[in-house]
Amino acid sequence: MIIRTVSSEQTSKRIFVEPIDPLMISSTSLLLFLCSLCLLDNAAAQIGVEGRCEFGPDALTNEFGKSIPRTCIDVPVGDDGSTTAVQQRCYYTYVPDSDSCSSSPQKVPLVVDVHGVNGCPLSSANYTGWREKADEECFVVMWPSGEIDRITGESCFNTPGFLKSDDFGTKGSNDVITPPCCCGDDGVMIAFMNSEEETDDPLFLKMAIDSVVESFESTNDALSIDVSRIYMAGHSNGCVMSLAMAALYSDTIAAVCCHAGALITPFPEDYTPVPIWLVAGMLDLMTPYEGSPVPLWIPGIGKLGLWSMDQTMDYLAKQNDCSEEEENDFYDENELLVGTVFKRTDCRHNASIEVVALTEVGHTPYKLSPLIEQRLTNMWDYCVPTKIDTTTLAWEFCSAHVLSPSVESSAPPSLVSSAVAVLLGILVATPIVGCLV
Repeated sequence: MIIRTVSSEQTSKRIFVEPIDPLMISSTSLLLFLCSLCLLDNAAAQIGVEGRCEFGPDALTNEFGKSIPRTCIDVPVGDDGSTTAVQQRCYYTYVPDSDSCSSSPQKVPLVVDVHGVNGCPLSSANYTGWREKADEECFVVMWPSGEIDRITGESCFNTPGFLKSDDFGTKGSNDVITPPCCCGDDGVMIAFMNSEEETDDPLFLKMAIDSVVESFESTNDALSIDVSRIYMAGHSNGCVMSLAMAALYSDTIAAVCCHAGALITPFPEDYTPVPIWLVAGMLDLMTPYEGSPVPLWIPGIGKLGLWSMDQTMDYLAKQNDCSEEEENDFYDENELLVGTVFKRTDCRHNASIEVVALTEVGHTPYKLSPLIEQRLTNMWDYCVPTKIDTTTLAWEFCSAHVLSPSVESSAPPSLVSSAVAVLLGILVATPIVGCLV
């Protein structure tokens, strides 16, 4: 195992949300939510060769028979990242040794593939296709490990929420506020307490990216990371986190290309447009294409839920100053109509927005191996995968973009994160478990 201590002197702007009185949370809503959790099974998230997740130092090395080391770094703990307390967080790094990397020395892209709730780097490396794509195209993949919920034992990434539309509060506007997602660390028991033991997951990912870049500069003579080509990818909670990274670290992320996610994180005023590609299944019940069918009403707060994809595209297009839109039918290799591609173009810094909507696909819009596909569909009817190689589509989009030369790196942000916000996120969002999330 590689353990590297990364400086935590990074400070940042904070996202401020109005204080929420926890006593205003409906006890009835809480009870209904807890009952719904009891009905859920999350075994499908654990897909290794033997259907399991592992986080050990040699988990990926043993699985694939080549060195895929785990690196651990110290991440500040607390609401603003300023505390001296730290928590050790880890990630795995995959370096291809194929013919595609034969010319050296060279600068290569970095793809950060973020797993979903109750997933792990081992499961992602087995089904998302980014490991295989790295061998084909010569880039480095980093798989970060989510935080382990102390009560449920599930892994997750704590993503800030409370995004409001720009016209929120006006007649006919989108009046749904997005919840945080997707950790329920200690759930109800710490819901009304301070969150001094929580790490800032966006900060963790930024520190992990910096750590990977630094490690290649100091230890690898053949390859180095091209900091203008750092891409965020991920599934479900991982896609939610990737979109948050675009919002909060637009000075680092060159593009996002992710699967079955939702936009929940507010964009700061100093955001610089980031190209974003999403693939969504029209049968997805976890992150519904049309948004939350019945947003949860919290007294004193309002409607909390997930936005529709149309609302998401409208918001992203406005953030990226896009002025044109396109809609095209999407056909598979047999010339069968399988979906629609929606685009927002003519954007600042060429930061286009693209959504691939697949009609007969659920929460797992990946082309899976026959073994994993069979195991998945036997467990969940709404997890229908696709025969389309969406990872290749994602790479084609992301690889076409580089970080805008006008973007200058700034101090990374830290976020307001509270146990109450976490609780609200669990209360509102359709519980994101199963479907390889």
